[in-house]
Amino acid sequence: MHLLNDSLLDVKRTLKDVLEKISLLSDEITNFVHRSDFITLQRYVEFWEPIDFVTRKEVNEFLRRKFKEDNIPINHQSTEKSQTPSTKSSTTIEEAYPDND
Repeated sequence: MHLLNDSLLDVKRTLKDVLEKISLLSDEITNFVHRSDFITLQRYVEFWEPIDFVTRKEVNEFLRRKFKEDNIPINHQSTEKSQTPSTKSSTTIEEAYPDND
């Protein structure tokens, strides 16, 4: 009888552990993304084609190369501190798109 009680107690503990783990899994499943949401995100990513994006630095380098090929003068940033924004006639490439990337 004592052995049977010990075995029963062991089964109860194991069952309790299993139920706790099932409860934890059930709680975690609610945090999963639904298939329809995932498909929507997948479509957006495919539409945007993030692999085709370029950095500012790449665009600036392309523009500099293109301007040089077409003999278009590029306004470089002025090193003069006295020049105020209101007296500038145009924005330079470097000012518009700094190479911070």
